[in-house]
Amino acid sequence: IRRFDHIADAQCLLGADPLFRKAVFGRPVRVQPTADAQKRGRPGLVGQRVGRYLVESRLGEGGMGAIYLARDSMTGRPVAMKVLLAHLSDDDANETRFRVEAKALASVSHRNVVALLDSGDLPKDAGQYLVMELLEGESLAQRLQREVIPRDEVIDAIVQACAGLEAVHQAGVLHRDLKPGNLFRCRDGTVKLIDFGIARDTNGTQVTAAGLLMGTVGFVAPELLDGEAATVQSDLYAVGIAAWRLLTRADPFKGKTVQERIRAQLATDAPHLRDALPDVSPALDAALAEVLARDPARRPRSAAELGHRLADILLKEDAGPPTLRLG
Repeated sequence: IRRFDHIADAQCLLGADPLFRKAVFGRPVRVQPTADAQKRGRPGLVGQRVGRYLVESRLGEGGMGAIYLARDSMTGRPVAMKVLLAHLSDDDANETRFRVEAKALASVSHRNVVALLDSGDLPKDAGQYLVMELLEGESLAQRLQREVIPRDEVIDAIVQACAGLEAVHQAGVLHRDLKPGNLFRCRDGTVKLIDFGIARDTNGTQVTAAGLLMGTVGFVAPELLDGEAATVQSDLYAVGIAAWRLLTRADPFKGKTVQERIRAQLATDAPHLRDALPDVSPALDAALAEVLARDPARRPRSAAELGHRLADILLKEDAGPPTLRLG
């Protein structure tokens, strides 16, 4: 199941000729667009008590879950509660993915990963819920829509994202949906990885049906488009695409349609960052070229390696030390 940043992208690919889908993906692909116009949460949840939490208001939704503001009746602490979207709750595979997200978050404790505080079942067998720390701030995607983000802040954010991602990978989990919308910058400058809705346990937990592709269009590594399994390097590729977009406010692969951009991604190497930003340092240009290599073997071996490299670039360019040093 592929999730999209824009409905137009989903409609474009949904309307594509089946022969095109086979040519691009090598197999049939089912696509699930998000529908912002539909309120797919659980309106009756507001004002209700779920476990020890009083649900106060609806904050928004991600790809699979609606997010609510709730309050812990024992501590008085405000928290974020995530529940599976109502129209997805009848699908056992979706319930399994939700449990995988809980398992992924429970396995990681790191300042650059959103913290899972609790989980449980909704009343009347209405599905599951996750309770997470309530974050104050905005995603980097929201920030980018509003303004150009200074280059040093982008690099710092990616260094922090790499620190969180290294902890995730060390816990045996792949995120599989890294993008600016899933990098959340708190008011104190801390960047946290969020939305583990399609994370995968590297030890083998697989909840994706054969022939389905998980991720967000534009951030999926070329080897995944060719049907290979997700790896640490495919997560790093997505980080590279996120960095490119945050630095340039554009996609590295050009095309008037989703199909054209995917074709370019499969057929060509990513352009150099200096082509879009002529004043970029050779070191940063080389780092982005490496993480966006079509061959995953040419990418950094780990998120820690990429984070160290970018942190050193940040220091050498006299932009100030990163918020978090790796290691």
